[in-house]
Amino acid sequence: MNSLNSHLSLPLEAVGPDPWPFDRNNQFRLDHVISRGKDGIPVSTVGDFIWDWTAYEPRGRSAKIYFFYWTSGHAKVDLGEVSIARIKRMRELQQLLLVLIYRQDEGRSLGPATIKTWLRGLKHLARFAEARELEIKEVFSQRDELDSFIATVPDSTASTIVAWLSFLHEKVSYEVLGFRPAIPQRLKELKRRSQSVRDSLKQTPPLPSRVYASVIVALAEEIESIELHMEQLISLLRASIREYGRSRKEADGFLGPVLISRYGLEDYFSRRDIRQSLYGISSIVGEVFRICKLQIHAFSGMRDAEAQYLPFHCMTNVPQRHGRAHSLIEGLTTKLEGGRRRRARWVTTEEEGFRAIRIAQKFASVLYGCVGISPRYDESARDDHPLFISPGYLPWAPGVVLPADGRVHTCNLNLGRFTVLRDRICPVIVEQDIAELEEIDPFRAWREGSTYAIGTVWPLRPHQLRRSLALYANASGLVRLSSLRRQLQHITREMSLYYARGSAFSINFIQEDPRGFRQHVAFDWQNAASESQYLAFVVDVMNSTEPLHGPAGKFYEMKKGRDEVITQQVFSRGVKLGRLSYRSSPLGGCTNPAVCETSKGLRLVDTTCVTNACKYLVGKHSKIVEVIRLQRAALGRMDVTSLTYQFELEDLHALVAAEVAWQPPVLSTEAYKESDDV
Repeated sequence: MNSLNSHLSLPLEAVGPDPWPFDRNNQFRLDHVISRGKDGIPVSTVGDFIWDWTAYEPRGRSAKIYFFYWTSGHAKVDLGEVSIARIKRMRELQQLLLVLIYRQDEGRSLGPATIKTWLRGLKHLARFAEARELEIKEVFSQRDELDSFIATVPDSTASTIVAWLSFLHEKVSYEVLGFRPAIPQRLKELKRRSQSVRDSLKQTPPLPSRVYASVIVALAEEIESIELHMEQLISLLRASIREYGRSRKEADGFLGPVLISRYGLEDYFSRRDIRQSLYGISSIVGEVFRICKLQIHAFSGMRDAEAQYLPFHCMTNVPQRHGRAHSLIEGLTTKLEGGRRRRARWVTTEEEGFRAIRIAQKFASVLYGCVGISPRYDESARDDHPLFISPGYLPWAPGVVLPADGRVHTCNLNLGRFTVLRDRICPVIVEQDIAELEEIDPFRAWREGSTYAIGTVWPLRPHQLRRSLALYANASGLVRLSSLRRQLQHITREMSLYYARGSAFSINFIQEDPRGFRQHVAFDWQNAASESQYLAFVVDVMNSTEPLHGPAGKFYEMKKGRDEVITQQVFSRGVKLGRLSYRSSPLGGCTNPAVCETSKGLRLVDTTCVTNACKYLVGKHSKIVEVIRLQRAALGRMDVTSLTYQFELEDLHALVAAEVAWQPPVLSTEAYKESDDV
């Protein structure tokens, strides 16, 4: 008898389900161990209607597989609802899930979240079968019933049902499955709906430059405000814990306001619209953590969960030969190895990223004192002590349960219902922001719906900060706001040094895990280059209000005349294939996708592309006028007897000649003196 191992993506320390003793009869064994704890003790068997897979969740969160298909979410089930017919269908769900988990093909491993998605699709089918008083296998094996079911499948679930049909047809034999799945007539329709949903998923937009600058400045002000009141806030938190332990009489109605007044923080609470009570103190801690987390996102490019689950000890400085020390945040990611945890690093700065982490550590240290834990740095327990520990461990929190194993939960740092904080940080959307979004993606209906409506507060999401950092740091020349350039200066330098020169981590990472590299921030960093080129191309070429000159300029001028628009997808594909490129230049722009072989780099302004009619040149009259003015100013400071002066004078002659050729007919050349008069 052969045994099949489970195709589950497990943390390194986890003990997986028992191997399945496969034979041709494929016995459905209810006592088979389907999950074990970290200590190897069985937790769930196949026959359980709730499989506890918490030990298999990469970040240690609760992960349970519920087979009660007629309820929504994790609602409690009345035993009177569990009929024999329902038990039979739940057994069918379990058997199908076992076939998926112990499949014989060498496909990618699946994590608990993915398994839940596959089961969610089956639950739709189970409810349909119950309404028809059928078994699940009867729906799968009868074409008419399967077509009827497909007609009821929500668009959001279409891709899961397509995946199940494909899996059962192509990967599972009749001996294992016990029935032959039918081929529905509506399969093409189902695939079309599935593809339509995928196509409708919109990419997270970067923040418009004005919004981005406002958010960064607002976060800096919030950090400064916390630091200004740091001593009072920490003292308040410690005193609240101490006094609550001594006397709980009228604790929330009396103790909280008294202590807040004692430390002079009434105005601090009022400005944040937070109740002056013990529960308000908990809210203040949560708000501090949210601000620090957003600051970390803004100056590291981390994903949401990566920042959420940062360990308490996560800062490290790595000296470099160039004399600077990289400020690196050390944490975990699950995006690199199919859901398994892996140590990772992100570049930040001492002034912004580390500053926010140190603030969070001071508040977290007080919370850890409540539960009698001292966060450890060693690898064996480091990840058990998150930076953003939940304020739910404060002694007045309802239902507080102290951790017995030393592991604590993190704070819920979602921005969803915290509208007061969001309104303080995010500006109101104006016409300028929508216009900039339309430049970034001209084919998206930014003005439809309420998400980005003018007059509403910008709907901030952590991933917007990641994408904005990659985009604007790569194309800082497109950011018109000087404050934004100053704010990003240090992080841009650090990321450029770290990723462009290749840190030890990134080199090993790309060599050892080239497929996983697509999940790393370095991929976003590099991928943003094509996006920033397209953004510059749209601004300088497609949306230009003045005539374009030069061979490439004339080419795109004709395209604009025929209303032919290059989409971002086409442009990005061309960049990746080495066929398209765009970068701004002193004379307008250059579309050469390769290294320029004509520019010598010996003169202040290279005019070879003008004199030789370079096919990649996009010329603009407004730019050449400015270059001529600067060239005259430079010549006025040179020794007229020097060789450099003669070179630059030749360039001025070429520029003036090109300016005359590019000049609109209505303009006069009287504004330009002969170059010999310089």
